[in-house]
Amino acid sequence: MTAIVDAAHERAARFAAELRDEEQAFREAAVRDSEQLEQSLQRAAERKHQPEQPQETTKTSRDANPSWADDDLSEHTWLEDVDE
Repeated sequence: MTAIVDAAHERAARFAAELRDEEQAFREAAVRDSEQLEQSLQRAAERKHQPEQPQETTKTSRDANPSWADDDLSEHTWLEDVDE
């Protein structure tokens, strides 16, 4: 009977230690999340008080290398001569 009680006490002690570890990890994560949120709010407040900078337009790769499909084919008469 004593062995059963001792085993139960040992399991309870291990379980309590696991709970303490999980609680500590949770607290550390909560502090870390709180600090990250505070930093994010500070950056947002700083951006809010800065005047907006005009954004430069950027060329896309399509603008730099137009596709043949973008060509105007209305000048090419060879399309009209297909039936001949």
